[in-house]
Order: sequence, then structure tokens, then C-alpha cells
Amino acid sequence: MELDTIIRAHQIGKQFDGVTVLQAFDMELKRGEIHALMGENGAGKSTLIKILSGIYQPDQGILEFQGQPVKIANPSRAHKLGVYTVHQEPAMLPQLSVAENIFMGFHPHKRFIFRWVDRKQMNSQAAALFQRLGITIDVKQKAGTLTIAQQQMVEIAKALIHDVKVLILDEPTATLSVHEADILFEIVRRLSDEGTSILFVSHRLEEVFALSSKITVLRDGMQVGTYPTAEMDEKQLVSLMVGRDVELERFRHERIERKDPVLQVKKLTHAGGRFHDISFDLYPGEIVGFAGLVGSGRTDIAEALFGIQEAASGEIRLDGKQIRIPNVKQALGNGIAYIPEDRHKHGVALEMDIASNTSLPSLEQLSRSGVIQFSKEKELADRMIKDLQIRAVSAKQKVGELSGGNQQKVVFAKWLARHPKIIILDEPTRGVDIGAKKEIHRMIHELAMDGAAVMLISSDLPEVLNLADRVVVMREGKIMAEVIDEEINEVTIGSYAAGVHA
Repeated sequence: MELDTIIRAHQIGKQFDGVTVLQAFDMELKRGEIHALMGENGAGKSTLIKILSGIYQPDQGILEFQGQPVKIANPSRAHKLGVYTVHQEPAMLPQLSVAENIFMGFHPHKRFIFRWVDRKQMNSQAAALFQRLGITIDVKQKAGTLTIAQQQMVEIAKALIHDVKVLILDEPTATLSVHEADILFEIVRRLSDEGTSILFVSHRLEEVFALSSKITVLRDGMQVGTYPTAEMDEKQLVSLMVGRDVELERFRHERIERKDPVLQVKKLTHAGGRFHDISFDLYPGEIVGFAGLVGSGRTDIAEALFGIQEAASGEIRLDGKQIRIPNVKQALGNGIAYIPEDRHKHGVALEMDIASNTSLPSLEQLSRSGVIQFSKEKELADRMIKDLQIRAVSAKQKVGELSGGNQQKVVFAKWLARHPKIIILDEPTRGVDIGAKKEIHRMIHELAMDGAAVMLISSDLPEVLNLADRVVVMREGKIMAEVIDEEINEVTIGSYAAGVHA
């Protein structure tokens, strides 16, 4: 083994309930290397990351760290070795400050008679860290007030306060704008130049080709191979990941009969100023894309329409009749469903099984005299697992044990079971591989073909171009433009979103 190899995995295997999720896996990660780990959701990537992070223990095989066999028994042991993971879903303590979250368990201290946290030094070090990262975040503000993109940057900052030898990035740009992703890439390249090894997981193929020098591909828990990035192209990589050729279809159909809108939003303004004077219509059978940079107010509008946030003024009409949506129950009663951007916060209960999650919005229909009919619940869950191709041991498997993409399919399942007339999709394919993305795109298209009005919020511009019949472009809480037909293209949408359209 070469001396510059930091981590070597040899014949690593892992099973859950007798099901093999990782088999005979081999990989070497060298000093200063940016090494991409690719595969569909459920291919075994998350399992490998958790083994390297000390969350799971392998059932077979050997891990070596700098040439010596090692057992990474827990995350603390991983940290002592210099292995840190930035997970796809940020883990913040919302009531603590940004600086307190960064230094949790490693606070600088003062000692006089008693030992206490040196907040001045902690805040100063946190501020210096963000200056190094090239971003501006108030280190004294509560973490719960941050956007998901900002929380992701805090997660990276947490790792960088230590002597990092291996940094594992699991879908780090899933919630970042293009500008924020560019900043992250600069940081990653700088760390690589300084000798830090990077294991990079992303479903955005263009990022993998821009950053990595090697790519290891997993499929169905087995290693397909490791390849120099320079010798691959996107089509070859996708074929290796899924075992077949996959291309995203263009589902957009421009001939929509816009007669009677199912939903009319007029001059809607947020109580806290997050959006202003928002007006648009949704028609049955139409997919309306909402494009814009992170923080443009799209999610706030979605949450106002679903009763999570409050609008200060304006009106909402359903089938021509003015309504109020003060809470989620009222939204559900009006036939509105919402698949959120943050699936862990609003989408699924991770400790509950697939069947329980799938049935949550439909308990009245699945109950008799207030008692859940578990046979009907299981029937519903089994049907959704089959229809949405959810990779799971059974309907009784906990959602928290599934990959991110399969968790997202469970979120879809729980709302599709209600047959909504309006469905709001906020970043519906975030953290989803290209094979699952194609399946979800087809589901969205079929929802519209069945007569649902679809509001599609996505930072993935190709996704908007492939699916949307009409696109509303937002910037800083305001609608900048509504584009249709040949205007639906990257240049027009991007220029309106950036505020530079002539």
C-alpha cells in the first residue's frame, strides 16, 4: 500500500435484518485527493459513510487508517482520527447561537475559581472561521433562524475547527445557490491543496466532474469500480450507476387549457416581510415552476399556502371562492398537499415506519370508529412502495433507516394517497439520484395529467425546464416575471432571477 493512502477499506460488508446493503467493498482514499462516491439511492453510499463516521460497524472486512488496522467504534473515535462528516441534513441546536453550535463540546474556557465558557474568544474564533470560508454569518444569532444553506455552511465550519485529515461531504450543495456552491468548491479545493482528503457524494454530475480526480461507483451494495474522472463522461457514469442508459425526459407540454383557475393568489404579502404583493394563478393539469435564487421567498409562499406561515394581507381563492388558510388542517381540507424542502422537519417522522408515515394524512379514511385498520394501512403502504419503487425491507422498516432519496419517496407516498387537487413541491428531487429523479419527474407529470394543479419550486433549472408549462421567476420576495413558451430557457430565467434582465 502506498504511503500517501489515508483510508483503505478492504472487503467491507454490512447487513440489516439479513439483507446485504454493502458487499465486499474496496476503496483507497489518498492524501489531498478529492474522491467522488457515486450510486443510486440505496446503492450503499450512506451505509459506507456511516461506517467511516463510526455510526455503523462493518460485519465483514478491514478498515485501515494511515497503514494501520483501525476500529472506528463511534463518531468520537472518528473525530480523534481526523475523520469528519458533513451530512446532507444539517444537525443544528436551534436555540443556541451559531458559535455555540460550532464549538459544541469543544468550547474555549476561562478559569478563575470556576471554569466557564470564554464566549468572547468563541465568537471571535467562529467569526474568523467564516471569514476564512468567505461568507458572512452573524455568529451570535440563533441557529434556528438560519436558512438551510447557511446551516450547511455551519456544518462545514464545525469540521474545520479540528485537525481534519478526511472530510466526508454528503450532498453538500443540495440546498446551496450557485454562488454558495462556488464558495464551497473554493474551500474544498483549498483544503485538498493543504493535504486534506475529501470523500465527495453528490447527485449533481457536473459537480463531480468539476471537483474530483477519481470516482468510485456503487450499485446495489456492490462496487462497480474506481475510475479516473478524466476518463469518464456523464453518460458512462450514469450507465455504471444504474446498469442501464438513463436520460431525463422532457415532460413539459405547452398546450394547457387555462379556463378556470383552481387557485388564485392576489397581492399576498408576508407578515414578516419575506414576500410582497404576490399574484399568480394555478390551473388544473398545469405545472407552474417557481424559479429563483435561495432566499427569494418561494418556500415562504408555499408555507403560507399550506398554513405554516401567516400572510398579513392579500387574498386566496379556491375555485373562485375566497378562503383563509390559518393552519395545515385547513389546507388539507381544501385539497392542498405540500412536499417540503426540509423532509426531516416537515416531511417524515424518522423513528416511525413506512406504513405509519404513509398513513398519517389519511387516518380518517383508514379508521373505523376512531381505530386504525392496520390491514388497510399496510395495503396502502405496500401499494405505495411498489408504485414509487421505494427500496425497503418492508413497510415496517423505519424511515430513518432509508436512504435520502427513498425518504423523499415516502413523503410523496403520504400525500399522493390523498389525491390532492393542488400539490406544492418544494425541491422535490433534492438529494435524489438520476434514476429516482426520472421516476419522480414522471410522477409529477402524471399528477398533472390526472388534473392536479402543480406548484413546482426548484433550484435545479434543468428540472424546471423539463417539467414546467409556465415559470414564475422570483427575486428578494417579489415576482420578477412570468415566462411561457419559448421564453422558458436558462438565459431568460437566470437573468430575471439575478435581477439583470433588460
